[in-house]
Amino acid sequence: MQRTLQSLRQSTRSLRRRPGFSLAVILLVGLAVGATTAVFTVHRALLLKPLPMADLDGVVAIHRTNTAGGNRTGSDPFSYPQIRDYAHRTSTLAEVGPYFWWWVNFSGGEIPERVAGGFASAELFSILHLVPETGRFFRVDETEPSAEQDVAVVSHSAWKRLFGGAPDLVGRSIEVNGHSFEVVGVAPAGFAGVEAGADVQVWVPLPAAKRILSFGQSLEDRAVALVRMIARRKPGVSLGTAQSEVAAISERLAVEHAPTDGNHRAWAIDLAHSFVSPRDRNRLESDVRALYLAVLIVLIAACVNISSLLSVRGEELHRELAVRRALGEPRRGLARRLLAEITVLFALGGALGLPTGLWVLAGLWRIRPPELADAAIELGPGPAVYLFAFLVTAVAGLMSTILPLARATRPDLRSSLASPLPLQQRSRPRGRWGRRALVVMQLALAMTSLLTARLFLGKLETARATRLGFDPTNLLTLTLAPGDQGLDPEASRQFFDGLLERTRALAGVESVALAESRLLRGGVTRYEVYPDTATDPLVNGSALAHRRNIVSPGFFTTARIPLVAGRDFDATDCPNCPGAVIVNRRLAEAAWPGQDPIGHQLHLVAPDRPAVTVVGVAENTVYRDLNEEPAFFLYLPASQQQAISMTLHVRTQGEPSALLPPIREAVLELVPGLPIAQAAPMTTWVDRAMARERGLALFYGAFAALTLVLALVGVYGVMAQTVQTRRQELGIRLALGATPAGILAMILGEVALLAAAGTLGGFALTLGVFRPLLASQLAGVAPLELMGYAWQLALLAAAALIGSWTPAHRASRVPPAISLAAR
Repeated sequence: MQRTLQSLRQSTRSLRRRPGFSLAVILLVGLAVGATTAVFTVHRALLLKPLPMADLDGVVAIHRTNTAGGNRTGSDPFSYPQIRDYAHRTSTLAEVGPYFWWWVNFSGGEIPERVAGGFASAELFSILHLVPETGRFFRVDETEPSAEQDVAVVSHSAWKRLFGGAPDLVGRSIEVNGHSFEVVGVAPAGFAGVEAGADVQVWVPLPAAKRILSFGQSLEDRAVALVRMIARRKPGVSLGTAQSEVAAISERLAVEHAPTDGNHRAWAIDLAHSFVSPRDRNRLESDVRALYLAVLIVLIAACVNISSLLSVRGEELHRELAVRRALGEPRRGLARRLLAEITVLFALGGALGLPTGLWVLAGLWRIRPPELADAAIELGPGPAVYLFAFLVTAVAGLMSTILPLARATRPDLRSSLASPLPLQQRSRPRGRWGRRALVVMQLALAMTSLLTARLFLGKLETARATRLGFDPTNLLTLTLAPGDQGLDPEASRQFFDGLLERTRALAGVESVALAESRLLRGGVTRYEVYPDTATDPLVNGSALAHRRNIVSPGFFTTARIPLVAGRDFDATDCPNCPGAVIVNRRLAEAAWPGQDPIGHQLHLVAPDRPAVTVVGVAENTVYRDLNEEPAFFLYLPASQQQAISMTLHVRTQGEPSALLPPIREAVLELVPGLPIAQAAPMTTWVDRAMARERGLALFYGAFAALTLVLALVGVYGVMAQTVQTRRQELGIRLALGATPAGILAMILGEVALLAAAGTLGGFALTLGVFRPLLASQLAGVAPLELMGYAWQLALLAAAALIGSWTPAHRASRVPPAISLAAR
């Protein structure tokens, strides 16, 4: 132990005398460990161990799926009566916790906000074994179906953000959708719901939805599926047993309640694997795999660079170690000396990796895909992250040092002691070829990183070129829910009529319209559609239910969605008039191929429901996802449908955001205290829809730049050492008449050959490994073509030239007398 401590002290003093070398290794280790740790933190928080403040062992999420379309792993919710049936019939689940979240108007702080509100049973919190930050959670009697207690639990983030962490918040009153609730507790830090897409700011008992939501009375309707559930397995019950029982219960309910449950089945999955919805999980797993591949390139490039630096350091120690070995010092002592230096460097580099990882993590989270809520997960470091950082540091150390260490501890005593030349001036062909191999590896990794970044940039360009079907420029959107503020349907209608009138009167407004769902948000509700007298629903692929939007007259003009047939909604579509519908072109062509769809009828939800008449056909647009399959879509008139909230779409002549203050003023004059949500230009939402493509392109671009810098530094270090070992050879060439320009050209020519080998290696690695592994992210991107990547080739050539120019230029300018002085 004492020898080890002595070696560490000697190594620390030695490294202080070489600050450039020490700092370079520490920075390389820190960058590699930090980047890898950041990706692992996101991976763990989303897919491996979400909700770190909760006990997830034995907790399952139960989903429902419509098997008529052949799907057995959908993630549809249940109705409240259905969940009660499962809770009463199960024998394998100890507790069943129903919940759902919805946007609510939240008042209590200084400014009213439109936030995600959670409606939950008392069991939700007990199933997760959560401990409140202060106060308590709901009691069972407060969440019974007939309960009328108005109590609330505020999220930790809302407690800090809106109430300044006030210790006396418990017992105070807040308002949710205009109703007063007494705060009984504050949720633990990091808990914002059990879904990655939710950022719940306030929780109220589930029965309160009947009183404070405009659609709350439908909570007891078995056909209205709004509620989700989690449950905890009883001790000794396996996941497979619970899954079998859940499936069996759903089979029995399908027989007993055929009209509502007939085509639906339930299935259970560990909550840790359900935090991200099954629909998004596969895509997110592919994204995380792509991030790991990017940091893997950086990690390997850093290790190659460190190996080069340590080889140089080993060469410096070679003669000293040879003398020590000749004097009888055991090889174990020599190894201890080098290991001590390496341990100090990698320990400092690993420590630097943690703050570096937090910095990379912040950048990663800013470019997250839109289905992940801002505060959905806790991204702080923990024991698992620290352990991972340690393991990455250890693996990087092993990869970087095994060869330099083996070579340095086996010195050639005869050559080291007999030669009068400094080691740096000896030319050893084996060492020279080893250094050339390192250069080729670094350049190949840099080329791979550049090519992959170019592929992701191509994916982003493809997304930007996607035909949206509407014009997002000069279009402002903002969402309002007066019904959730206590206004009845008629009062809400009058509010929106007044708001439309005032907004049209503002200077710079071209047109204005309302829609239940904002463009690119798709539709909240989905219907099964039965054309004319059909008894089977219209199917699009495996989709049985199709999204719809409720819009006011002028919506298609404001959004600039062309009507390819028929008319827009107008005054003839009055509340008591025959039902009207506008369908998109894809639905019209599928339902009535080769026919004029105008005048045909559709039955929504079921074939025995009242029909609506097609009055128009709208051009297809992108509804939810830039990469979505072509979808069926319906538009219903706002005059004949009641919407929970509406989004104002304002077509402007100039900058859309400039009109937000006067619109906000008009809203508050009509309904004081009504919050405005999601107010932003439409281009913002289009950018968010491209978040995945932009994020991966930025991430790979940044890491390509980093890898290129590593390659430049590596080429410089290796070429400087190579030139140093060839000083005698170069001196002889100069003495025999070679010109400095010729020497410079010779060295740069050798580097050009290495760069060519690295380029070919990069193409091979990209085509053979990275492109297949990233196939799902790069779908639709053109294959690699050598001539199409001229700027990547130019960057790599420039890095090789810059890295080798200074050593080559110095070598060509050294007088032969100095180069040969040691002979």
